Amino acid sequence: MQKNSSILDVDERKVLDLLADAWNAFCKLEQIHVDHPTEFRHAIHQAERVVMVRGVKRVLDKEVEEARDVH
Repeated sequence: MQKNSSILDVDERKVLDLLADAWNAFCKLEQIHVDHPTEFRHAIHQAERVVMVRGVKRVLDKEVEEARDVH
């Protein structure tokens, strides 16, 4: 796992960037149903949450492990 100064690793950041690229590409498509942009945006946001929680989980797991080491 490559690291940077963020809570996310480099590969997770790349996934977020690819999701942003997917959104930008989708927005360039001809709109064929009024609900599609909203549905796609919600799906992108859900995927972003799944990626971002990985960093939070690592931090919480490390804190739990450090607390066990203290006791």
